[in-house]
Amino acid sequence: MIRNYNIAGFGGQGILYLGQCLAFAGMLSGKHSTWIPSYGPEMRGGTANCMVVISSDLIRSPLVYSSDVAIILNQPSLEKYGPGVKTGGALLYVSELACPKNPLNGVNLWPIPAKAMAEELKLPMSMNMIMLGALLTIDPILSVNEAEEAIKEITPAHRSQLIEMNIRALQAGREYIEKENLAALQPARGRGGG
Repeated sequence: MIRNYNIAGFGGQGILYLGQCLAFAGMLSGKHSTWIPSYGPEMRGGTANCMVVISSDLIRSPLVYSSDVAIILNQPSLEKYGPGVKTGGALLYVSELACPKNPLNGVNLWPIPAKAMAEELKLPMSMNMIMLGALLTIDPILSVNEAEEAIKEITPAHRSQLIEMNIRALQAGREYIEKENLAALQPARGRGGG
């Protein structure tokens, strides 16, 4: 078992934290994992992305050239990383901030209204954790419980007040997929939108 992830958006959206949580949850599950962050010189408001690899075997390379899953939080990232998703892979994107303009044949599209969900939760900075909760429900190679433990482990002590909020957002993402995509978790395969 191996999963290659590209996670991308603007700096300040919690892209790197999402990737850390995913990689650490992989470690907690007993798997091998790597996390490589990258961000533009502007940081907040600039581009940010990270590559995560989770595997039951030793990881040969931490670099992700084509992904099994892409998690996208803005349109420029969708245009850059969407075409790199493998046939049969999954593309999760914040539906208010991104939409595929060209067909991605053979890719399972998962539009998630994470911006509206974050506003409803009164947690405007929680889109990243909503997307992680959705991911772990669509492709449950890791459990939501492992992600919760990862949040507790990697959140700095001076930000401990964010732990409960992040877990609420994680659960909201899980519940959205379970309730709104009930048809046996059927994605919008290969279509250009949600």
